[in-house]
Parts: sequence; C-alpha cells; structure tokens
Amino acid sequence: MTLVLVDLLPPNGAENPSGLATMHGVALLPDFLTLQAADDLATVGATKDTIGSISAAHVFNTGKCMTKIYGTENMGDVTDAVVGSPDSQGGKITVTLMCPGLTSDRQFMKRMLNSAVGILFTTQADGQVLQHGSELFPCHFKVSWKSDKNEGYRGYTIEASCYGNSVIYTPGLNFTPAA
Repeated sequence: MTLVLVDLLPPNGAENPSGLATMHGVALLPDFLTLQAADDLATVGATKDTIGSISAAHVFNTGKCMTKIYGTENMGDVTDAVVGSPDSQGGKITVTLMCPGLTSDRQFMKRMLNSAVGILFTTQADGQVLQHGSELFPCHFKVSWKSDKNEGYRGYTIEASCYGNSVIYTPGLNFTPAA
C-alpha cells in the first residue's frame, strides 16, 4: 500500500480549542512491561491512523501505572517541531507544565524526574491525549522551583524534551496500577 497525502482543511465549524487541560500523566521507562509504538512511514501496511496514533494500551509492570501531574490552566504548552538539515530532518518535542506549591511530595518528584527518563502524556483542551517520548527516545525532564514575587507564580516548572514525534494516545490516561 502506498501512503498518499491527505487534505488539510479548515475546521469548518468544528471546535479546535488550543491549550492544555489540567491533568496529565507520566511513567518512567522501567514501569512498562510492553510499550506500544506508532508505525513509521516506511512500515509495511502502515496507514495514516497507525502512523499518527497509538490505539492499543501500554502494558505496565505489576503495581505500576501513570502518575498524575496537575498543570495550572493556561500556563503550559507543547511544541512538536522539525529539527535538522533539509536532507536529514527529524522531530523534537518540548513540553512545559506549571505545577503550583511547595511540598515534600513535589520536592521528591522534582528530584526523581530530574534523574529519570520516561513517557509524558498531555491532555489537550479537547480531551485528546498526546504521548511524548518512546522507548527509543524517552523524555528527559528538567524540573525547577521558583518562589516568584507577591503577584507571580509560586511553584514548579516541569520541562520535558525528547526527539521523535508526538502521537495521539487513544487509550487515554490510566492511573490504575496493573494487577
């Protein structure tokens, strides 16, 4: 089967909200038993749906699942950019989430994420979940904290980056530990 370009038409009355919702998920690579992957453009039998999304749920090791990350409304974003020279292009994803407060749990997560790699799942404003990172190119995290000024933002900035392309993860967020 040969892949062909598809028409990219305007929304024509369909909602297309920008921004992120407030609940997201993260899982470290060792938490996965089986990590599903989207097809590559060169995969035999690939379709636009198997290239742009993952429809089978990841399988977690016993007792493991995604961990919740709250992100303050209208304070985070995702960029899925093209990097490289014209004959050698790839993708690079950067995600920023803002998580308020200062607690020992948040300090623990800051230190854990700063020394780990994993997969980040962001919930878009329309409810779709995007997966950032893969087994081959997991997300690297930089988590920092700032007190800010009296009229500023006190909390954590969670930055994640990885190479590759974001994919729609249709199974959605899963915060139930695997049996």
